[in-house]
Amino acid sequence: MRVQITKARGHEYAAIVQAYRDQDGRPRNRTVENLGRVDRLDAADPGWRAAAEDRAAEATAERQEARGVIAYDTAAPSARLPALNAGHLLAGAVWERLGLDAWLKRLRRERGRGPDVEHVARTLVAARIIWPGSKKAACEKAPLMALTKPFALKDAYRALDHLAEVSALAQARCARLLDEGRGGPPEAVYYDVTNYFFAIDRGDDGAGGKDTPRGEATRQKGCSKEHRVSPIIQMGLFMDSRGMPLRYRLFDGNVPDTSTLGAALGDFRASTGTGKVVVVADKAMNTARNTAMLDEAGDGWVFSASARQLDRQARAWMLDDDGWEWLDADQTVRAKSRIVERVCKWQEPDGTRRRRIVTEKVIARWSRDYADRDAHTRADLLAKAAALVADPPQYKAVTAKGARKYVEEVTIDPATGEAAEPVQVLLLDAARAEADAELDGYWLVHTSLTGTPDREVLDKYKELWRIEDTFKVTKTDLRARPVFVWTPAHIEAHFLVCFLALLTERLIESWTHLPSGRVCEALKGLSVKPAGPGVFLLDRPEVWDRIDAALGVSSDHEWRTVQQLRAWRRDLVTAVACLAT
Repeated sequence: MRVQITKARGHEYAAIVQAYRDQDGRPRNRTVENLGRVDRLDAADPGWRAAAEDRAAEATAERQEARGVIAYDTAAPSARLPALNAGHLLAGAVWERLGLDAWLKRLRRERGRGPDVEHVARTLVAARIIWPGSKKAACEKAPLMALTKPFALKDAYRALDHLAEVSALAQARCARLLDEGRGGPPEAVYYDVTNYFFAIDRGDDGAGGKDTPRGEATRQKGCSKEHRVSPIIQMGLFMDSRGMPLRYRLFDGNVPDTSTLGAALGDFRASTGTGKVVVVADKAMNTARNTAMLDEAGDGWVFSASARQLDRQARAWMLDDDGWEWLDADQTVRAKSRIVERVCKWQEPDGTRRRRIVTEKVIARWSRDYADRDAHTRADLLAKAAALVADPPQYKAVTAKGARKYVEEVTIDPATGEAAEPVQVLLLDAARAEADAELDGYWLVHTSLTGTPDREVLDKYKELWRIEDTFKVTKTDLRARPVFVWTPAHIEAHFLVCFLALLTERLIESWTHLPSGRVCEALKGLSVKPAGPGVFLLDRPEVWDRIDAALGVSSDHEWRTVQQLRAWRRDLVTAVACLAT
């Protein structure tokens, strides 16, 4: 190993690198430790270079000492042992970083649960990242995880029962750890709702609505995000601006998205001890009841709204050229705002009508890219509408709005005598298309942060994309649906396993700056194959260079004894314990 200086972005950077040859025999270098910018290193310690060279020499000497000779008896039959996954050891190190092992062990003893619940839970979380699938599949895969004890399926279900009992406590514990890492509670929390379908034909009996106690949500027919007719469970999820999941709450599948915020926020605040919060959400949460609820509690909000639903006065203000400020040098995005009093009216479930006046700032934003996108979408709809005008039977068969909104039904009285009775004809509604074109590129944000600059409020709202990405990772990379468990306790535990797997993946992503898909691939791709008594051959994807550099733990020894493998696991736990959350 040696110290190498490279130039990038006008600066010199130092790193300890190791030379090796790839699978094709070509010479390559891998970074073992990033040292930083040379000018900053010189200013902090003029002797840094000699110290770094000493560390590189020591690391080289350690590698030389670890060298050995492995002999094969070529006449002996092959054992054909399968490769064992070693990437799960990093997920296990994060589990230790979250303090879940000792914490679950203590709770298990307090509640009289059987042994190994925490071991099974840790394995289920790691398997959700590496081999996402059913609990039965995770049980079958456990023997293929290096340094992991296998367990029976009944042990998996026993662990799920325990996880269901401590689900709220586990989420609160993880949220507090994240608070410690950032130096306090998040300035804003991001909220959205999604749903997960089940591989069943009919839902459960006894739906309790939005007030169903935690852990008792039922599977009901609802509007699935995948447009399926299977019963679903609704999930409300809070996260911070970095995309770290903070808290989830399950609801009956037929509970509307807009009705979940109150219960989810109360649950979030009660379990985490968070005081006043600012909730950032999309337009689905921008209801009179939600806004009034947040205002009454002293909380804040940043909600989006459609510019196409404005009344005449508000629309005139938005389209007025006065008051706009360009937000970029290329003049492609602009915004303006005003303070308004909003009258919130809603009806409680018991029929009581309520009313509250709130003060909020309304920010109008226009983007050239959004305007081009809206114009392109409308052009497609107009083309489809023209096809419907030319084919009336097809128009009657189409029930979705879409292109139908640009088709106008007109009844005429033929005065020429060609028809005995008035008939109905279809025309393209050009007037509506022109009216819609006026609003291309506009959208609104409503916020209680009346004293915060528009740009800062819009920047907060922009981070909402992370929660959509989080749902995508959960459903795609972690395959959280379809859900195969069916009791309320096991459903709650299933989503806690997914929540912990997501948090584990997000933390590794934040340390390595690898996208979520690469993180999952890396953990799945690192494997060891038994090559003799207590000896393993390491199969290491190249992406682990990034992980090694981020953690400061080397995984590039091609051969490992079982003792070295255990030592590497301990090194991972030590390294991860020093990283910020």
